[in-house]
Amino acid sequence: GIAAAFAAEGCRVGVVDRSPTPSPPTPLPQGERGASIIADATDPVAVRSALDSITQQLGPVDHVVFAVGCGSGHFGFP
Repeated sequence: GIAAAFAAEGCRVGVVDRSPTPSPPTPLPQGERGASIIADATDPVAVRSALDSITQQLGPVDHVVFAVGCGSGHFGFP
């Protein structure tokens, strides 16, 4: 997936998902190279809190990939 590709390039990667067990799971480095946060993208307060948490754990955010619904099996996405 997108996050795994960034991680493979050596980027620090933060992933936000509404489920504690995303499907398919995203293999990420943890600690100073990666962070996983649970939040609902339809809740602006939760998204802001997730961004604050990722920034605190990993430092400033340079890129954002917004892929809500991708991989859900709904809305025409596999």
